Amino acid sequence: MKENRNESNYRSNQHSEKNNETDDHLKNRIKLIETILHNIPVGIAVNSIGEGSLLFMNEEYSGIFGWPGDDLTNLEHFFYKVYADGKYPGEAVKQFLKEIQSREQRRMDWEGIEIKTAAGERRFVDITNIPVKNQNLMISLVRDVTEQKQNQQKIEENGHKLNETVNLLEKTLTGISDAVMVINPENRTVILANPAVEKIFGYKPDEIMGRNTKFLHVNTETYEKFGHISEAELEKSDHFFTEYEMRKKDSSIINTENTVNGIYDERGWRTGVVSIVRDITELKQSRMQLKSITDNLPGAVIQYTRKSDGTDALTYVSEGAGRIWGVTARQAMENNKLIWDQIDRRDIEKVVASIQNSAENLSPWSIEFRNHHPDYTLKWLHGLGLPHKQADGSIVWNSLMLDITRRKEAEEEICKYQQSLRDLTTEISLIEEKQRKEIASNIHDNLSQLLVIAKMKLSDLQNTLQNEPNEKKLRAAMGYISEAIENSRNITYDLSPPVLYELGLIEAVNWLTEKIKQEHNLQIDLKTELEELPLSESKLIIVYRVIQELFNNIIKHAHAGYACIVLKKAKNGVEIRISDNGKGFLPDKSAVPGNMKRGFGLFTVKERIQNISGEIAINSAPGKGTTITLFIPANDL
Repeated sequence: MKENRNESNYRSNQHSEKNNETDDHLKNRIKLIETILHNIPVGIAVNSIGEGSLLFMNEEYSGIFGWPGDDLTNLEHFFYKVYADGKYPGEAVKQFLKEIQSREQRRMDWEGIEIKTAAGERRFVDITNIPVKNQNLMISLVRDVTEQKQNQQKIEENGHKLNETVNLLEKTLTGISDAVMVINPENRTVILANPAVEKIFGYKPDEIMGRNTKFLHVNTETYEKFGHISEAELEKSDHFFTEYEMRKKDSSIINTENTVNGIYDERGWRTGVVSIVRDITELKQSRMQLKSITDNLPGAVIQYTRKSDGTDALTYVSEGAGRIWGVTARQAMENNKLIWDQIDRRDIEKVVASIQNSAENLSPWSIEFRNHHPDYTLKWLHGLGLPHKQADGSIVWNSLMLDITRRKEAEEEICKYQQSLRDLTTEISLIEEKQRKEIASNIHDNLSQLLVIAKMKLSDLQNTLQNEPNEKKLRAAMGYISEAIENSRNITYDLSPPVLYELGLIEAVNWLTEKIKQEHNLQIDLKTELEELPLSESKLIIVYRVIQELFNNIIKHAHAGYACIVLKKAKNGVEIRISDNGKGFLPDKSAVPGNMKRGFGLFTVKERIQNISGEIAINSAPGKGTTITLFIPANDL
């Protein structure tokens, strides 16, 4: 019995040890499983379907939902926490249980469920529910698909935007009048073409797409050359611009303006080329015609730019630069100092000031100046331009530079000729005045004296006669002689008043006004504070004759009742103003020589005043009288 008991105890102990080993092994397996479950990158939870409670969750599960484990243990509490926006609570719990109890896999798998963490962060999760049969348990596998969901949303948004962009691009391409082609850079075939290719090249889009662009070029050489240009330029930049000749469907050659843009992927690799082609055949012909015109103008067409920082440049110069400045258009544009250095030193400040004034007022620029040509000749240039202010503050003048050397030389010759005429006119006037003076002197010294002597002899004879008839005849003869003496005196003063030479201009004018008052019943006021004018005899004579002629015009044409002459000192000379209250006239019309029938006339008066470097101003209007102002230079005044 004792042996049996010991054997029994031994067996019991041995069984106990095995159980302990089994328990330890089981615990280790459970620990290993828990370790695996807690470290697996998927949220795992075990739910009691009947009780609605959470029996187990790993850390990833809590981390995905973003709530502490205690807040997730009760199923109803869980829904109110995680779906706190009101979308799922309440009925969601019943629906959850209903779908779990259905045991249908499709109803127990939920995708893209939106949840909210304790921090308020919005997330999206996929939940796979696996029922454990006969144990009333449900294993839930949870994956955080927020990033995938957001990426999917972005893809959808980008797809929508892409569709909008494609639609907009199609509309844009349809509305563009230039030919637009998308070209495969590998084989230079056309992937896409807009309707305008038919207008530019004569081909419909479907006749172009899929073909190599070689057929659009003039020949193989130009095709290959364009390819080399494209490769070289697109290596430097993502786009370039060029002008080229291309071939239409009818084999005619057109001039085109080509804008080429590269299409690149996210790696920076060129996956396509967009070529925009514009037909500029007519434009180029117009440019050539314009260039021909500008190159053959008697001058140079230029575009001068002055920037806001004060720097300047010639941005365009026609080929006429060679004739104007003796340099090529390129040389002038590359270094405009070559042009500035040719301007005569006497005119450089005037040229700079004219440009400054044009810039400040945006007014037309016009100036004539001397220019030293590289062939050592002196040229006269006339600059004309219109300024335009640009958005960046710079000012651009579109200008024309004309060679006016011949005109200036002709003007100089005309000026010399006019001066010669003025000198001759003055000389003739002085000779005429000299002859007047001689005639007046002869009349005074000879004829007048003889008449006086004759009158004296007749007077003596009268005293000796006793015959009344003869005495009566003698008295009549003496009356004629007295009248002849008076007329000779008037003729003498009209020809050359002695008072002018003996007493000066002021007294001569005073004598003239008194004579006019008596003879023509014209009221005249003479106003002056001057005693005498320091003028040469030649100027004195001319000024007196001008004043005399102006009063003759008043008498003959103005029908005035009053006139006034004012002589006063002015800067570097004397001012003489003659005014009347007559009927007036239009000065512009009266200034034409053919309209003058007044002796010297105003035209002759102007010429005489200009001959002595004087100035004349006429102010008159019909019914408002006339005022004529003379300025006579007199440095000694």
